[in-house]
Amino acid sequence: MKNVLFIGLLFGQLLPQSLDVTFRYVTHPGEEFIRIFVPGTMPPGSNEDWGPNSNGMISPNAPSLMNYDEAIDAYKRTYSLNIGSEYLYKIHYHYNESGTDWQWISDPLNPNVTTDGYDNSILNCTDPLFFQPVRHINDDGMVDGMSVGIFANDSINGLEYIAGSDSSDGMEYLSADNIFYVGFSPPKSIFEAYNITAIINEIEYVLLDFPAISVEVEPLPENVKLGPNWINNEMILAVYAPAQPVMQVIVTTPGETGEVSNAIVMKRDPEQSDIWWTELDLSFGQYEYEYLLINGSRLPDPFTRRLSNGKTRVEIGAGGVSTADDYNWQSNDYIRPSLDTLIIYELHVDDFAAQGSGQGTFDDVIIRLDHLIESGINAIELMPITEFPGGRSWGYNPEIMSSVEGTYGTPENFKQLVDEAHSRNMAVILDLVWNHATSSTPLWQIQPNNDLNPYFKNSNDLNPNENEGTWGMLDFDHFNDKTIEYINEIHRIWLEEYRIDGFRFDATRFVG
Repeated sequence: MKNVLFIGLLFGQLLPQSLDVTFRYVTHPGEEFIRIFVPGTMPPGSNEDWGPNSNGMISPNAPSLMNYDEAIDAYKRTYSLNIGSEYLYKIHYHYNESGTDWQWISDPLNPNVTTDGYDNSILNCTDPLFFQPVRHINDDGMVDGMSVGIFANDSINGLEYIAGSDSSDGMEYLSADNIFYVGFSPPKSIFEAYNITAIINEIEYVLLDFPAISVEVEPLPENVKLGPNWINNEMILAVYAPAQPVMQVIVTTPGETGEVSNAIVMKRDPEQSDIWWTELDLSFGQYEYEYLLINGSRLPDPFTRRLSNGKTRVEIGAGGVSTADDYNWQSNDYIRPSLDTLIIYELHVDDFAAQGSGQGTFDDVIIRLDHLIESGINAIELMPITEFPGGRSWGYNPEIMSSVEGTYGTPENFKQLVDEAHSRNMAVILDLVWNHATSSTPLWQIQPNNDLNPYFKNSNDLNPNENEGTWGMLDFDHFNDKTIEYINEIHRIWLEEYRIDGFRFDATRFVG
C-alpha cells in the first residue's frame, strides 16, 4: 500500500468533473452570532457573487446562508464545484437580526489565503479533496469531537481515527454529505494526539494529524518584550494569550503554508501563566511565523512589524524583528522643529501618490518631499499607515498598530521616508487610532471574548469622559492596565525604531 501524507488541502488528479463540497463552520467557545454565511466565488454562473452583498452587507435570507447540522456539530452549506478550479471565499457573521451589524473573516479551518491584503480563503477543488480538518472544542476547553470533509468521485475504502489511546474504524461516522464527524463522551484532553486516515483506491491519506502536546514551564528570559525579539543573535518570540491553554507557533520560509504537525509548542512562564515564549533555532535568513490556537485558528503576532502573506515576517540576522533593524540612518544630525514653528501638511499616502487606487507607496511620497519643502512645509502628518484589512483605506480601521501597511511598503521603505524627511529638516507625525480596532486584529483574535480579553470592552460600557462611537469596530478599554501597556509599547516602537516625531490621535472624544 502506498502512503501519502496529507495535512489540510490535498491536490489529486484533475478531472473534468465536479464535486459537491460541503463548507462548514465549527463554533468556538463563547462565540455568539445570529447567523452565519459562506460567500465567495462558488455559485455557478458568477465569479463575483460573494453573498451576494451590498457594500459588505449580506441579506439575512441570502443563498450563502449556512444552517446548523447537529449530526456533525457544525453550520454547513454545500456547493457544486468544478474539479481543477480555484475558489475564493470568506465567512460572514450577522450579530443582529437585520444583518446591519456584520463581520467578514477568513475561514479559520483553512490556512490558505490570498496575499493581496484581503485575506480571502482559497480552495483549490481537487479529487480527492480533504477539507477543513478540525477538533471540536467545548466551553470547558476539552475536545468533544473531531471532523473533516472527504470529497471524492471514487469510493472511500476505509476510515480510521485515533483519539488519545483510543483507535477505531470510522466508516460509520461518515455522513451522507461526506463529512466525517465523531463525538467524544466524555470529552478528551486537548493535549492528547488526534489522527484521521482514509483509504481511497488503495492509497492511504492522512487527513488530520494533531500530535500529542507537552508544555514546558520556564521563566521568560530577561529583557524580552512581547512580540519578536532579536537579542544577542537569538530570535525569541513572546506572546500574551489570555486564558489560552496552550500556544503553538508555525514557522516557514516566506510564501509557504506551514503544517499543524510541524507546529512548535511554546513554553509557558510560571509566574505569568498567560505569557508564552520560544526561541527560534534557525539558520540566518528571513522567515514567516504565525501563532496556532487550539481551535485551529492562525494569526500573526500582535506586535508584528512587517506583515507578509498574513504572517509575521522576521529576519534571523541583522534585519531582526522588522527585517530592517540594520537600516543605516543618514539624518543623525536632524533636530526636531519646535512646536510653535510647525507648518504641517496632512497627507494620505495613496491619494498623495496619485498612482491609482491602492498603488501609492512611501517611495512616491519621498520623490515629492522637495515640492512640499518649496511650499514652506516643515512637517508632514501621515494619515494612518498602520496595517489595515484590504488593499485600499484611509487607515481608520486599524488591524495591527505596530505594523507598517504592506501596500505602502516595507519597514525599510518607511524608514527611508522618515530619513529623507529628516534630511530636509522636515518632521514626520503619525496619525494613530486608539479608539477602536477591526475585529480581525490579532489582539482580539487571540482571545475573542470580552470577559477574558483585557484590551477591549462592550462599546456601550462607557468609561468616564467617554462618548459612544466605534463605527462598528472593537472598543479599546483604556482603563485597563494591559491596554495602557500596549499603547505605550506601540508608541515606543514608532518613536525609537522609526524615529518619528509625534502623533495625532484620532477620535479622542470617544476615548475614555
